[in-house]
Formats: sequence, structure tokens, C-alpha cells
Amino acid sequence: MNRRNFILTLSALLLVPKSKAQSSMWDSLSDDEKAVVTKRWEEFKKLPPEEKQKFRTALRRFKGLPADKQQKIRSNLKRWRELPPERKQQFRTRWKKWKSLPSEQRQQIRQRAQKWKKLSPEKREKIKTRMQKRRSK
Repeated sequence: MNRRNFILTLSALLLVPKSKAQSSMWDSLSDDEKAVVTKRWEEFKKLPPEEKQKFRTALRRFKGLPADKQQKIRSNLKRWRELPPERKQQFRTRWKKWKSLPSEQRQQIRQRAQKWKKLSPEKREKIKTRMQKRRSK
């Protein structure tokens, strides 16, 4: 099962009503969305046990998160679904490139990103301007 189908099925599992809170989420779905969730649920039931276990593990991890983190994940998933296909493809391409980098290089990039976040907006703008000038030479 590819990553996309994994995420879609996992999101469907999150919406299958098992409690009042989930039931209200289910009730808020359109008929088309309910059909998708139901289809994913049926697909899940047909998976081999080891694939089901992956989902259960991911679901347990999700349910163990604080409510605000769960909401953030749901919000991000919603934003992802609303992206046009070309933007999704750009993201997938960049993600593959990121994953292909050596772990040391990814760590360096993370450290630079943290330093960047700590800079004032004025300092960031100054650096951006300087970089653009270098690139245009």
C-alpha cells in the first residue's frame, strides 16, 4: 500500500464513529465524504494482518497525542486535501529529495532553519536582499 492510501485509510479510521465525539464528526461529513470513509474502511478490513497492525500502531500514536496536536494534524490533512494536484506533486518531489539527503545534511539544514526562525524580520529581509543580489550577478 502506498503512502497516500495509507494516509487516506488512516484518516478514514479516525472518522469511523465509535464515540459521541466521533459520531458528531461523522454527522458533519457530507454523503460523498461518508462514502469515501466507508470505502476506505472496507479496504482496511481486507488488508493483511501486518498492514492492519501498522494502521493500529499509527492510530494509537495519534490517539495518544494531546487534543491540540490531533486537531493540528486534522487541519493539516484538510489543507493537504484542498491542495491542487500540481502543488501536491511539488511537495512529494521535495519530500523525496529531502529524504534522499544524508542525515547529517538534514540535521545541518534543521539547525540553520532554527537559527533563521530566531532572526528578527529586519535581519531576515536584509539577508534575503543580499542573497538575491548575489544570485543576480
